[in-house]
Amino acid sequence: MARIVLGLATSHSPQLSTPPELWPLHGERDKRNLELLDTDGSHVSYDDLLAKAGPSLVGEVTTAKWQERYDACQQGIATLAKALEQVSPDILVIFGDDQEELFSEMARRSPPYPSW
Repeated sequence: MARIVLGLATSHSPQLSTPPELWPLHGERDKRNLELLDTDGSHVSYDDLLAKAGPSLVGEVTTAKWQERYDACQQGIATLAKALEQVSPDILVIFGDDQEELFSEMARRSPPYPSW
């Protein structure tokens, strides 16, 4: 009988795989995004969110802070990798949300992709 020997989880964020010197590009993309979400789930513009941002965020938007955050993320990923390597499971089951990055609604409807 199979048994679960380890459970791991991580967030899904562009910052996990994007070097911090490219993070400003995410902000530029967000300025054009018409579907940004506020904390209540309503759609807002970048300028709306910027207007609501508190003064404490100023210290978070620096290249030094971005590098610090990126380094912490990379250390976290390395910790997960080490734990997985130590357990060395026979089978690995991964749950995720593709967010239509590789599998779009259209692709799911037409061959050669299986229909889910």
